[in-house]
Amino acid sequence: MATDYDITPNLVERVLAADLIVVGANARLIDLQPDRTERTGRVLGLFEVDGDEILKGDPPERLLVRVLGEGRDERARWLVPLGPNPALLLLARDVQPDQANEVYVPVFGSVYALADGSLDLPLEIIDDRTRDILDIQGNRAPLDRLRRLVATNVEQQLERVREFEDMQPSGARHRLYTEVREVPPQTDQGTSSFGAPLPQARSGEIGRSPEADAG
Repeated sequence: MATDYDITPNLVERVLAADLIVVGANARLIDLQPDRTERTGRVLGLFEVDGDEILKGDPPERLLVRVLGEGRDERARWLVPLGPNPALLLLARDVQPDQANEVYVPVFGSVYALADGSLDLPLEIIDDRTRDILDIQGNRAPLDRLRRLVATNVEQQLERVREFEDMQPSGARHRLYTEVREVPPQTDQGTSSFGAPLPQARSGEIGRSPEADAG
């Protein structure tokens, strides 16, 4: 789950990268597993969060968020502030083998405390353009202005998708070729799916010794 970046993504880049943006609260730890990518001292906690408002994406039946923590049990120090208090969560789907698709992880650790209608944002993710759009004072941004920022960027994303689809030939949106299999199935005994006869071994050839051939 951990990834190193040379440049810290700003707020708009985080909004664009998120599959789901939600205001949530009452995060409850419902499962705990060791982080098998690390040798010691880290766990993965699965939290169920009450979603109060969806700003981007489709609302899941249950909002499940997986978080990395420093420690060995439920007392771990979680890398993002999940708890009973309201927060804004920018989330991406966490796709793992044999796991439900409706599990999410914070995008670049993007979980921001919400109080009195404003968010506490790290200064390093606020560029000049974002500061002007959100009317940020210090590091606090009004939630209503962030709603408009998300809505504008979502619409711009959709517009780019529509432009790309309009550029494609209509036939390119569908499968052009049949599925290719590594081993062609046999249509009947001794014949490949291409209709060519398969080579047949002659009885007695396997295991015959040179002496038998000479005698």
